[in-house]
Order: sequence, then structure tokens, then C-alpha cells
Amino acid sequence: MALGDLLARGYFPKELPSPFVTVPFANALSTASPLPADFSKSATKGNRLPTAKVGRYSLARGGLFRRPLSICNPLHYFLLSKELMQNWTTLAPRVSGSPLAATAPDFKTTGRAIDGRWPQSARPDPLPGRFTRNQRQSPIAHCRY
Repeated sequence: MALGDLLARGYFPKELPSPFVTVPFANALSTASPLPADFSKSATKGNRLPTAKVGRYSLARGGLFRRPLSICNPLHYFLLSKELMQNWTTLAPRVSGSPLAATAPDFKTTGRAIDGRWPQSARPDPLPGRFTRNQRQSPIAHCRY
């Protein structure tokens, strides 16, 4: 997995409409030599990186509900991705799952750059024996008068 893949297929939330893509962003940074000013810095304390706020986006859902999404500053996402790729061998054992984790991150060649190792439908139920939404009944459902 390369840094360009993470920038192209992992930056924007997957819920954004298809016209919003980050492939040009990834291509511009992977072909730039040298990198623009702040992009060549590392994400360490004392590098005087500019502060930034996230861009907010609200996704419509069923009914009157909305799902708030955030898009971080491209500089900060690039620096985080660069650190992630440079230190993946150290980070992988820590994030590769535990008995309490539903899944572990895995590099993918299609779709999102990093996604769960198993699809959502293949993950075990973390609380077996609990009622699902369709099985819930009121306590008086079985009472006879």
C-alpha cells in the first residue's frame, strides 16, 4: 500500500456524493518534487504547523435525521497519512485486533484504502443472546386477560 492510495481512497468520507473525489489531490502530492512548504514538514511538536478547523457536512438520512460528517484540513490529513505509512510496522500489532475488537484494519486494493478485514455481515454478534430490534416485545405482549 502506498501513500497515494491512502490519499486517493481514504480522505473524504465514503458517504459524500461521487463528484467529490481526492484522486487529483493524491496525484498532485505524489508527483510534486519537492513538496510544498508545510507538506514537507513532519507532524511533530514544534514544527509550527498552522491550526485548522474541520469542514462540516451534513448528510441527509431517513425522516428528519441528518448525519454530521467532518472533512479535515488536507495538510493535516497528508501529514497523518505519511506518519501512518512510515510507522505501519510498529502500529500494525497494536491495531490488528483483540478479543474485544469487531475487526482489524486491512489494506484494500478497491474501495476504501483501509477497511475492516471482514464485511459487516460476517462479524460475530458482540452480545449473543440479546434481542434484536424485530424480536423485542412489550412485557405485556404475552399476558392474557
